[in-house]
Amino acid sequence: MRGPEAREQGKIVCLFEAIGAVVITTSEGRAVHRASGLPDLWVTHAGIGLCFWWEVKGPKGRLSTTQQAFIVLTEAAARVQQESTVPRCYVGTYADAERLVVRLGLAEANADGLPVFLLPKRNTAQDEWHATQRLARLGSAMKRARKKRG
Repeated sequence: MRGPEAREQGKIVCLFEAIGAVVITTSEGRAVHRASGLPDLWVTHAGIGLCFWWEVKGPKGRLSTTQQAFIVLTEAAARVQQESTVPRCYVGTYADAERLVVRLGLAEANADGLPVFLLPKRNTAQDEWHATQRLARLGSAMKRARKKRG
């Protein structure tokens, strides 16, 4: 992903992390058939028991056929389960993400309609996830350093 949509995704990831969520990026730098239609972000907030997909779109972005099919698939599963266990898939820009965090009660809108963040609700699962990711990054950095020296 490059260009305006990549910048939009970066802002959205920062927004969701600011409310205490763990964000996993599924985007590939190149076209990959196995990921065709899979939304760009998987967002989990263990502190409040929330998880959902987010498909990043720029202001003029449109859903591909495979992205539309993914949304139809998740919506069909939600209807069968009365939405109790099926994560939703949201689509949109950074402004759409701001509106979502306000609607979820994770931020309050100020006079301009912009979110004012509340303190993130955290739990040990989120802390363990972040610690595991830091260790993985450290291990990769050490491996690269050894390779350079060797």
